[in-house]
Amino acid sequence: MSNKVLLLGVSSLAGEQLLELLEDHPLAKEVIFELYDTEEEAGRSLMVNGSALRVRSYANINLDEAKLAVLCAPEIPAETIAQIAPALTLLDLHARAQTAAGQLLLSGVAQTQLSLEKGAAFRSPEPALLTTALLLKTLSAAVEPLRVTATLMLPASLHDQAGVQALATETAHLLNGREAAAKLLDSSMAFNLLAQPQPLEADGSMSVESLFAEGLGELLGAEDLEVNASAVEVPLFHGTALTLAIELAKGAEIAELVRLIDREAKLRYAPSASASTQSATGIDECLVARLRFDSRDENVLLATLLFDEQRLGRASNAIDALRVLVTAH
Repeated sequence: MSNKVLLLGVSSLAGEQLLELLEDHPLAKEVIFELYDTEEEAGRSLMVNGSALRVRSYANINLDEAKLAVLCAPEIPAETIAQIAPALTLLDLHARAQTAAGQLLLSGVAQTQLSLEKGAAFRSPEPALLTTALLLKTLSAAVEPLRVTATLMLPASLHDQAGVQALATETAHLLNGREAAAKLLDSSMAFNLLAQPQPLEADGSMSVESLFAEGLGELLGAEDLEVNASAVEVPLFHGTALTLAIELAKGAEIAELVRLIDREAKLRYAPSASASTQSATGIDECLVARLRFDSRDENVLLATLLFDEQRLGRASNAIDALRVLVTAH
């Protein structure tokens, strides 16, 4: 493989986390990265492993010798994607129409055939889907899930930088005795739980819910797995909480499940009264904060997961994907 990779949307939350993870990473020595973003972001320099790289505008993308582009931002002009897609492989860290047909890519879980081909696309699973698939794959040595019911509690970073900035502004207004007029959504996010933080699809689901329900069986290779998901937005800047009710073919001992969890580098069993989304932010692990069987049904496993949706949920998976693609090609 050519060692040139394009990173698009580097000012996004996932883009910032990806650049941070590249610091002192072997990939930064093996790969030539080129950084791209909007006209407003173009011209500034960002440090990548000790080197200052200038951010260029989408209008000035150089495709020469590049075989892979990572789409870091949720909002990238459709014409930009249409321009580059036929010329290289795309790795999308978000969900968008242009890459919807691409395979889900999660190292160690999805049995994805990796190849760099012009016009090909891979998708990083949405963060809650990623962590759930990672947990269930890890536990599959001891249990077989039949049905999964998930409740997603999503932070303002669901809307990337715009969501974080809007929550900060609205919160500051309230704390200063001013009206917290909605800055981004139909309702203010500050000190508020939102039942519908995304537009509804034809079946009444939000995209984050349908992506979870449709993608879990695909990632695990379990087409018969029944999946239901509901999501709300909570007034947090970063950090996602996820509760799972997992109906199993047969129960198991919690101690056995904990041993499996502790063998997986990206999972950590962390039962504590102090466990919080804050403690999970900025790290490359998903905290399994609670794990127990339903007292009324020994075949239903209940779990609470805490994780950083941008770092673990997007950037870390991009690093894993790049490592495999660079090594394989």
